Amino acid sequence: MTAAIGWGALAASSLVIGALLGILRPWPARPVGLVLAFGAGALISAVSFDLFEEGNEVGDAWAVAIGLGAGAVTYFALDRLVGRRSRRTNGGGDAGSDDKG
Repeated sequence: MTAAIGWGALAASSLVIGALLGILRPWPARPVGLVLAFGAGALISAVSFDLFEEGNEVGDAWAVAIGLGAGAVTYFALDRLVGRRSRRTNGGGDAGSDDKG
């Protein structure tokens, strides 16, 4: 049990370390965006694999695959739409273009 507590504390320490790094200095928008994009992709991937496995046990694999594909296309299309609207309201500039680093 102490090993589980130790590994849990180590995993949770990333939040504290990230907060300290964010407080200590300003970071350029591009690296922050890349890290956030990687984290979002990893989360979406983990959820998709978990949902696919459960859906495959409960229902038809083809229906699950079509549902995941439709969800991915919808997510992609809406992400592009939001990005275009964001650029338009920002006057054509990048949303995080006030880099200080």
